Amino acid sequence: NTLAALELGGEALDRVSSIFWCRAGAYTNETIQALERDISPKMSRHFSAISMNERLFARIDDLYQRRESLKLDAETLRVLEKTWKGFVRSGAKLDADGKKRLASISEELSSLGTAFGQNVLADESDWALFLDEA
Repeated sequence: NTLAALELGGEALDRVSSIFWCRAGAYTNETIQALERDISPKMSRHFSAISMNERLFARIDDLYQRRESLKLDAETLRVLEKTWKGFVRSGAKLDADGKKRLASISEELSSLGTAFGQNVLADESDWALFLDEA
């Protein structure tokens, strides 16, 4: 099953990345921030490659086009619809140039978002409010 394989295939990465991003946001240091700057664009490239994979999307699109005749239960239908929409919103239907441009924008946005978050964290960590009255 395409949907089950897709969901299970990313399970380990989801688990590890959730822990990493929580750690990077809650208890960080320069080493973790350097890793975050390195990993962020790589993760963006990874997810763009998946969502723009023509063969994979063709399989998902085939299921989506036949969804009414497949007699899927409500949960599986919802997963199929969300997966299909996610692929489309991530550029699966774009032409080759559009996919390349969107992947580049996503990667840059990922790097900029990481830099912004780290800048805010650095700015906020230097700030303190001292209360001298109770």
